[in-house]
Amino acid sequence: AVVSTQSTGDEVRGLCKSETKAEAASTALDTLESLITARSVTLLTSKGNVMESAEFREARMAGECNDDVILAGVRHLSDNTGTKVSEKDSVHYTRSVVFLTNDGNLRVKAHALQLAVMSISDFVKRANL
Repeated sequence: AVVSTQSTGDEVRGLCKSETKAEAASTALDTLESLITARSVTLLTSKGNVMESAEFREARMAGECNDDVILAGVRHLSDNTGTKVSEKDSVHYTRSVVFLTNDGNLRVKAHALQLAVMSISDFVKRANL
């Protein structure tokens, strides 16, 4: 299943204002919105609730950035679908969720939260797409 957090769209909308990234961000936003409309992508809140429409806007805490909200949604989904096995001095996680992002900062934050994460290009190579 392909899942997106609502904040991903918010992040891309913000990039549409950038002089250097506006065209690519606009294309990405159009693609994301068409996939949501076609129900090819499931849209989640940061609490993991499935949204029926992209029209609703999730309330945010003061000072909460898009990265934190995106990671909260990924973490919620990952925690509810993976398994954790402790053996002696180590912990092993099996994840059925992989967070795909080309944002280096987000990948570092995801690793710190012990989330499975990889770049989109690495995923495409591994999945032979």
